[in-house]
Amino acid sequence: MTPKKSILIFAVIVFSLIVYGTAFSKNKALEKERLKMKNNKISVMNEFLFFPKTNSQKKKSVQSFDENGNKISLVELDNEEKQIKKIEYTYDSKNNESSFTEFGASGEIKQKCVNKYDPGNEFLIEEQFYNAGNVLVYRRISKPDKFYNVSEQVLYDKTGKLLGKSSNKYDNAGNRIEALSYDAANNFNGRYVYNYDKAGNLIEAVTYDKNNKFAGKKINNYDQKGLLTESIGYNAAGTANSWRKYEYELQKAPKAVEAPIVTEVKTVAQNKTSEVSVAAKSAPAVPVKPKVENTETPVAAVSDANVPEIEKTEFEKIFNKDDPYNPPVDAVMSAKDLIGFCAHSKKETIMKLIEKNNIDVNSINELGQTMLMTAALGGKADLVEELIKHGARLDLKDIKDTSVLDYAKAGKSQSVIRLINEAAGK
Repeated sequence: MTPKKSILIFAVIVFSLIVYGTAFSKNKALEKERLKMKNNKISVMNEFLFFPKTNSQKKKSVQSFDENGNKISLVELDNEEKQIKKIEYTYDSKNNESSFTEFGASGEIKQKCVNKYDPGNEFLIEEQFYNAGNVLVYRRISKPDKFYNVSEQVLYDKTGKLLGKSSNKYDNAGNRIEALSYDAANNFNGRYVYNYDKAGNLIEAVTYDKNNKFAGKKINNYDQKGLLTESIGYNAAGTANSWRKYEYELQKAPKAVEAPIVTEVKTVAQNKTSEVSVAAKSAPAVPVKPKVENTETPVAAVSDANVPEIEKTEFEKIFNKDDPYNPPVDAVMSAKDLIGFCAHSKKETIMKLIEKNNIDVNSINELGQTMLMTAALGGKADLVEELIKHGARLDLKDIKDTSVLDYAKAGKSQSVIRLINEAAGK
């Protein structure tokens, strides 16, 4: 391998590590994807990579998920179904990715990444990359902004030498809208611009080179459940050069459990004992209704009193697929959940949910945020005004000492800033 080629390959690796990071705790986009997998009960996502010109398959990956929506493994296969590589992921009790290990075609370890989190807010502060010999090769340090979005990532080698960095910008909903990449000498490398649909799904990622010239883009399409169905890549000439399509497998439904029937209870007064006679084998057992969501096939009601209702996940109870930002007004939810919705939901929805769930308007979440703070960040002037009328405090600050007015300024809504200043007597 020539020196020039070695340098080029190293530059590509560094560039990929800088821009295409693994999961961040508090990354809203990745958390949304995790919840999609959990809500839709996805066990496997199959990704097929094709050459657009010939429509011939190049390779395939099989990604498996646990019941919490966490990706637990990825197996990449060639077009003959032979393993190219495998990645296994581990998580802590709070569903933060703690590590991943990459294996080669023969099962040998290729590399490993270990994640470190800030114990106070679960933000991913450092990723440590080890080679096959378990020797540290790279370290990537992430820095949060005041809203716990990843504002900057810096890549170092094992000696602490700077290899490159990237900086990110976000919209009011916490979606990354731009990423800038720099090399070790702080020279501008390229720019990435991201666009989203109304539900917050990433629909377009556009790449620009160091001269700010269009270098390519990727277009994503989704189904009605918000699951990715295809991704098409285009080069600088606007020609499609990659096409990925996705198929999903659902988790298997639990088997029905036959419940024994109590047919008779005899009380013996002399020794104050009771006997339970179980139904004879010929007596039909009453099936317990399996706990399967979204089933369209009704279960025969042998005895409605003995058949439990279909259970929904906590996420399903507050998720409205027709209007993701406005949960049902009769939903049962915690103050923590409601605080998150205040940046997007309608005033009427929030106020009804406060009343329905008897929630204190000054409740805080684990970041110290209140409903007034997130509503101010989302530029929801009518909701901000209503919350203030209902006693929302202006003097509270989050765990990063960020005030309500700071949130309003970050949201860039002049009407919200004016409302808060007026309420504060300024």
